[in-house]
Amino acid sequence: MAARWNEVKAAEIDTMLPYIDQTAAALERSQQNNFQRWPILGQWVWPNSECAGSHAGEIDFAKSWLAQRIAWLDAQFN
Repeated sequence: MAARWNEVKAAEIDTMLPYIDQTAAALERSQQNNFQRWPILGQWVWPNSECAGSHAGEIDFAKSWLAQRIAWLDAQFN
């Protein structure tokens, strides 16, 4: 399991955080339109565990959670 984790991590997992940034940049205008149409920023929406109050805050939360999860998995397997 550890060998497979390290293989996948090197090839795919380590690219996830930069991919999130790239995707967020590509969706900048779309997210503005979305929250103009549905003004839910700052409101808790089921089943989200976090209410960051901004699109950038939501992205930061997702990246932070993912980085912590990756670190935890690394600690389990290595």
